[in-house]
Amino acid sequence: MPGIDFVMGLKPATYVVDRAALYAFQHPDKKAPAIAPESRSTGFIAQEVEALCKSLQYEFSGVVKPENDSQHYQLRYAEFVVPMVKALQEQQAMIKELQAQVAALIGTRD
Repeated sequence: MPGIDFVMGLKPATYVVDRAALYAFQHPDKKAPAIAPESRSTGFIAQEVEALCKSLQYEFSGVVKPENDSQHYQLRYAEFVVPMVKALQEQQAMIKELQAQVAALIGTRD
């Protein structure tokens, strides 16, 4: 499972969700109720996460692909926790290695 490579490849985004259009897409046979037309959100673009996973050859359960033309991509944000923990573990190992190298270099100065 990739950790740092996955986390570093993620591209946080701010985007506008057209709620009326989304409702119409999800319920083409119904009249849209009175809903706020747009809302600003932050997160990841599912198709970008999917492409990142493909490039890393990583089967990631956090991307929900549409199964038909009346569905859309979704992300399961809770699934991001595990690769992020893995990234922190990898990063901590790197820090410890660098600390040991610095300590060895400082020790050779005396």
